Parts: sequence; C-alpha cells; structure tokens
Amino acid sequence: MNETIRGSNFVQNNSTNISDLVLSWKISQLTAECLRNEENSFQCSPALEFTSEEEYKKFFRQLIQHDLKSSIVAALENCRKHWERKSTVRDNLRKEAKCFSLENGATSMFVFSGTIQRAQLRKKYLYLDVLLFPEKESVVNINEGDILVVFSGDVFSWQTLCESSLFLVDRVFNQRPEGSLLIRIRLPEYQISSINFSLPPLNGNNFSETRQRSREQGEISEVYIKVIGSVVTASREFLAVENLSKYALKLEILKPSQCEGLRFSIGCLKGPNPKFQRIMAVVDKVSSSWQLNASQYEAVASCVTSSTGFHLIQGPPGTGKTNTLLAILNVLHVYGYQLYYDSLIENWYQRNGHQTYSLDTDSVSSSTLLSGLLGSLDQTLGSLSRSIRKPRVMICAPSNAAVDEAMSKLLQHSFVDVDGNQYQPEMIRMGANERVSEATKALTAERQALVFYNQFCSNSCNHEQYCVDEDLKKKWLVQWNEEYRNCRMRFEKCSSKEKKMENYERLEQLQRDLNRLTLVFSKERSKDQIISELTLSYVKTAQIVFCTLSGAFLLFSLSGNSAISHTRNQMDKYFWFDTVIIDEAAQATEPACLIPFLFQIKRCVLIGDPQQLPATVFSCGDLGTAYGQSLLERFCRVGRPVIMLDTQYRMHPAISLFPNQYFYQGLLKNDTSVCNDNRSHICHSDFLKPLLGPYAVIDISDGKEFRSSSSGSFYNEKEADIIARIYKYFQHKYLPKETNETNTPFKKRVGIVTPYRRQLLSLRQAFEKHHISLRGVEIDSVDAFQGREKDWIILSCVRCSFEKGIGFVRDIRRMNVAITRAKYSLLIVGNMKALSHHSTDWFALVENAKQRGVLLNGTAIIENLDTQRAVSIKERKRPLYKSRFSQAVKYEKHS
Repeated sequence: MNETIRGSNFVQNNSTNISDLVLSWKISQLTAECLRNEENSFQCSPALEFTSEEEYKKFFRQLIQHDLKSSIVAALENCRKHWERKSTVRDNLRKEAKCFSLENGATSMFVFSGTIQRAQLRKKYLYLDVLLFPEKESVVNINEGDILVVFSGDVFSWQTLCESSLFLVDRVFNQRPEGSLLIRIRLPEYQISSINFSLPPLNGNNFSETRQRSREQGEISEVYIKVIGSVVTASREFLAVENLSKYALKLEILKPSQCEGLRFSIGCLKGPNPKFQRIMAVVDKVSSSWQLNASQYEAVASCVTSSTGFHLIQGPPGTGKTNTLLAILNVLHVYGYQLYYDSLIENWYQRNGHQTYSLDTDSVSSSTLLSGLLGSLDQTLGSLSRSIRKPRVMICAPSNAAVDEAMSKLLQHSFVDVDGNQYQPEMIRMGANERVSEATKALTAERQALVFYNQFCSNSCNHEQYCVDEDLKKKWLVQWNEEYRNCRMRFEKCSSKEKKMENYERLEQLQRDLNRLTLVFSKERSKDQIISELTLSYVKTAQIVFCTLSGAFLLFSLSGNSAISHTRNQMDKYFWFDTVIIDEAAQATEPACLIPFLFQIKRCVLIGDPQQLPATVFSCGDLGTAYGQSLLERFCRVGRPVIMLDTQYRMHPAISLFPNQYFYQGLLKNDTSVCNDNRSHICHSDFLKPLLGPYAVIDISDGKEFRSSSSGSFYNEKEADIIARIYKYFQHKYLPKETNETNTPFKKRVGIVTPYRRQLLSLRQAFEKHHISLRGVEIDSVDAFQGREKDWIILSCVRCSFEKGIGFVRDIRRMNVAITRAKYSLLIVGNMKALSHHSTDWFALVENAKQRGVLLNGTAIIENLDTQRAVSIKERKRPLYKSRFSQAVKYEKHS
C-alpha cells in the first residue's frame, strides 16, 4: 500500500492509495456510475455488525470512494450550470457547434488561469509546474490534495471535458509578491493521452514520444484550472479504516453487541473501594461546580469510572451536552493527574531524593549556564518521569464550529480541582488560523509559539540579524537558575503532597521554557524554522488537544510514526492519548470517527443525538444512507447502553411538547428555568393570539413552489412575503419596547430558518420589499442552525406540491432540528396539507397543532395583519397630543 504513495510530497503522509484511484477516473465514467447507482436501488443497507476486519474494510472502502465520486460529479454539475448561465451566446452555439471560445463566458467557471513552467516524467507520473494567476479578484485558495480540472484556453466543450482526466495538486509553493502562485500537479503517465493542451519538452526518463502525441513546439498555451474537490478528507478516512487491526477497541467496533459496555450505577460503589471513592470525590466536586443534574451526573460518572471501551451519551436539544462534555473532561484531567503525581512522588521516595545541582553563575557564559540548567532539569525530572506518561485527552468534533464552542465555554468557566480551586489546563487548538474562531485563536499552537518568540525578539526584526545582548540574556538565566534551585529545594523538603506536585509542575514549566529559549537563541535557524519547532513543542506538551476529526490526522502526522507500523508501546510519549471525546458524534461518518484511533485510543466517549441531523454526504440512495450512518447511531441500533440527558433548558414548554412526545417518547423534562413565567413574553398575549404565542403553525394553502434553474434549490415567494409581514408587525409592536426596557440592542435574537438555500434569497427580497431592516434578525438554513438557538424562530417549509413530493423536508431529523431552536416562540409556516400528504411525521405535527388549537389559516392571518396595519395608520393620523396619550396608556398597560 505504501509503495504507491511515496512519489508525492503531499500523499506521503496524508493519504493512502485513494489518490491513485482518483487519478485513474475519467469524468464520463464518474457521471455514468453515479447516475446508474442513483437510478438502480443499490443494495448497500447500513450494516450493524461485521464478522471480520476485511468485511469492514471492504464495506467502507466502497462507501468512501463512491462519496468522493459523487462530490466530484456534483461540483462539475454546478460548474456546468454556472457556465450555461454566464455564457451570453450559448444558445446559438449549442445549436450549431456545441462549443465556444472561453472568452465568450466559460472562463467565469474557472478560478485560475496559468502557464506551464515545467513538465517532467518521474516514476510513472507526469508532473507539471504551473504558475497560476487568480481570475479577477479571486482569493488564492488552492491546497495540496485538491482535485483539478485543467483545460486549454483555445476551445472548450463539455464533450471534451467529459473525456478528460483529473489532476491532483502535489505541492503548493510560496505565493509570490505579485499575487501569482506556483503549484505542482500530477497525472499518471497512462493518462497523458487525455490532455488537451500543449506541453513543454518533457524532462526525465522512460517517456514515449508517441504518448506525447506530437505536441507542438514553441510557446505554451494558457490553461484554465478549476478546483472541484479534495482527496484530503477521504484519504484520512481511508487510512483510518485500513489500520483497523491496530486499534485497541477493534473488537467493539466490529461487534458492538458482544461487548456489553458499562452502565454506571450507584450500587457498584458500595463497599470499601478506595479507587471508586477517590474518583467519585472528584466527580462530586466537579458536578457541584458545573451544576450538573441527575442525568448529567450519571453520564459523567459512567464515563470516568471505566478506563476502557466506548461510552455513549445522547444529548437532545437544549439538554446541556457541552456542559456534560466539559465536566467529563474536568474529572479526567483532575483524576488523571492525581494518579500521575502519585507515581512521580513514589519514584522520588524510592530513589531517596537527588543531589541539588549548583552552577557558578558568575564565571560561566550564558550559553554554558543555559545548557547547565537544562542538564540539571533533565536529570531531576527525567529520573522521575522517564517511565511515566502524562495523561492526555483529545476533544474532537466533525466541524470547527463545534470544537470552538466547547473550547470557548471552557475558557469562560475554567476547571475545578478537588479543593474547589479554579484553574485552566494546558491546552491547544489544532487547526488553520482562518478556520478557527477569534475566541480560541489565541490558543492555537502557532499563536502560542509566536507569542513566546516575541517575548524575546521584536516583530520588526529579522531573526538572522537579531542578537540578544549577552548581559541581558545572562540576567534572565541567572534569575531562572535561582528559581530552579529554590523550587528544587522546596520539592525535596516539603512534606505536603500537594506542595510537591505544585513545585514539580513549576520545574516542568521551567524545563519547557528553557528548551524553547534554546530554540529562540539559535543562530543556525531561520525565524520560520524556530516558529515551526516552537509550535511542535506546544503540541507535545499540551495536556488537552481540541481539533476536528479530520484535523486529528495533522497531529498524528507530526508524531513521525508510520501509519502502518506503529504500536501503542512504540508511539512517542508526546503523541499518546488514552481518551478521545467526540462531540456531535451523530454528525460524523464512521470512518471520520476512526481517525483519532490512530493514537491507539483505549477509551472513547461519543456524545450526540441520532435524532438530529446526520453527517453531510454526497452519495444518494442506499449508499448515502449507509455512509451517513454514524458510529454512535450504529451502536445505539444494536442496543448498546446509552445515557440520555433528560432535562432541557432551552424551550418554552409549549415548544418542547411535540418533539418530546414524538422524538423522545416523553422522556424529556423541562427545567424550572423554562417553566411558569421564565419563558413568557409580552407578545404571547398579543391581540392576534396565538399567532405570536409560544407555538403556532400557519397553513399557507395558496403558495407555489419554484425551482431555481441555476442551483436547483426550491423557493416559495408567498411564504417569504407572509413571514416578512408577520415579522414587520412583531418588530413594530415589540422590538422597540424590548430595546427601551432592557437598554440593550435587540440584535439577532430572531432567527428565520428554511431547509432551502434559494429560499434565503426570497426571504431577504421580501424583507427589502416591505422596507424591513435585517439588523435584528438572522436568516439561515436549518442545517446551519444545528447546535444553536434564538429567542424567536420562524420556520419556512417551502415545499407545497402534492405531485412532486417534499424532498428532504420529510427528513425527520431535519424536522427535529428546525422545531427545537427557539426559546420563547416558534412559528411554523408552510402548506400543511401537502406536508401531511407526503409525510407521516408532518401529519403527526399538524394533528397535534389542531388538537392544541394553534393551527392557523394563512389567509385569515394576512387579513388580520392588514386590519391592524390600517388601524395603526389611522392612529398615526390623530393629533399629536392624542397620539402621545394613547401610547402612554398603552405602554402603562403592558408595563
């Protein structure tokens, strides 16, 4: 397997042979295969258990490859639609020649233009160095592993495009000052015949002039490039699946029903069990700090009282799963380091202490002093911790947003130790700076490395020309040497275990800082090299690592371990993790969840809700269903024990009533914080009640759905218009009052959600038509709102056809997400007859609304709104003193 990927700078560490598979594909073959699998019911139902490793690998190899193919076909289809829309002469040319010059409009579908600087054949691959120039004001965004379509600038047709091959970005060089970018792309030698542009003279051995097809000599034609996908994620998932045999939890992954899993019970703690008593003391302290309820407490205790296996936690909407996750992490950190320091102190007493090293700071140079200090620290600490690994935990999620949400909350709350003292653990955020939120950006390894470097070197100086004053450097080191001696002495003499731990931690911090200072003072390295090595040092010493599932592979690649030869004992102690916690696990594909297992994980906590949105996949039909099934969902379906968080803190009881009964079998309880008047608002008693009450469903029977010719997405202008009118009434009557009473801006507390991207545009156009400001409202898709909440939510369902169906609006999990985002009020707008006709789930919702008396007629709503608007206009025409008196009485009444 490894031999096929050694020729590429990118794929050497970041993929397996899936890259070669991609390069063997023809576009026409991909399109035909995806169409055939969509038309025929491909027999690939979601598997629950596997009899062997090979069966497991074969199953997921097929799914990963097909989803990658589907993503490429989808990208090409979007390109085709964009090309047809932008070309001003396409109709005539289609009838006549069925092709046209790129200058006539097709260039708009390509992001880059460039010229080929060099071509060479090496190890059965054609490598092309291409100098790229971004089109117009496009942002240069091309990465190693990207899949490309490369085309000549002379003539373009979809027929020739379908017969062409795909290129892979092998390397991206530094961007040049003028904005151009040099990249290296590759193609298998046997695919050269599919190239439709001229090549420069080929360099290298073993190439055939017949394969070159008598390429013209002379000036090379301009080429256009379009990024249509990437092999990065698929390659990482592929590699994770291929290494299944190395995983400590392999048997549970293959046959979860045969590994019963542990479910926490208070009864298991009865009797004199010091280990359980100790860990439960930590659980109690942490539970009090994080204010956990009974189900959250049970989830935390279940995860931490067993050091191996899978632990499943279901977190329905608003039940505080992020709090539970961080409480688990808090307990693991405190208890793990209790055991770690126990072992260190035991080692210390067994060795009867060590001699304190002293240095003559007056007679030695700063470099000698630095090396002497490091030598003393290495001997002191190394003798104690050489055979003991620090506990490390990895927190993963399928998206950057979910990772940042958990990390941001930890920064706000802090951990608590057994004495109730708050502290922040040493942690880092792995990820590209542009994809990390501002709240967590300061904790990326790169940013921490840069901050440390800038403490000693100015931002404005070149490191090569920078030299720290010898006297100043020595002054720093003399101070650190004195602190080391004092800290070492306190460590030896103090009898308190806690004090020993505190001094040991400080000794470790001194050692880390001195090692980093050695890098900063290095004259043999450039600034970039120093920052890179400093970054690696922060990665190695972090106690907790936050990253996406795919980003976990970046951490693994830093370890320098071969993906097919390492074992748990051979792995570098700095890249060793015993626990991974996967948040939003129901939104991740199973192969993605396996990526952290490259670190030989022994304990895995899966937190999510299979009743909410699954992973986003491109495959359709049975293949899409099978690939979209998460590891958490598969374990739940085979009957593995799962702890459900059963108290919701978000929704008004009128909002939570239906989802609780329909999705969670009535097991959800409303916390006191959302009961009684805690979720009531003045709008709930409006004249048009129950329109602005906590829960209402509006039936729009005369709306029409349309489909965008460019994107294929659906929209419904009637629904958008009604929603704009309702919001305008609500805004005019209640938003100014809310602002005045709280003295805070009423911004983005209202959310309008819809399943379809094109409907977002219709909603914004309707708001513009009615002269409504978007300042106080956020309009976005249902999928984008998963994991989020707003005070008021309006849902636009869009679909209203009895003949065409309702598409993915019938997805029960998308429905659950859409109706569980609101805190105070939820308004559902759509053609309820059409929705009920095509979906039993929507039928249940509509029947429930009828029984509760909150199903409203859309036509009557509009008439009432128009009547209220006329009354409002009439009141504004009254004399000024009457208007003021009327408003004063009205305000007094509501206040």
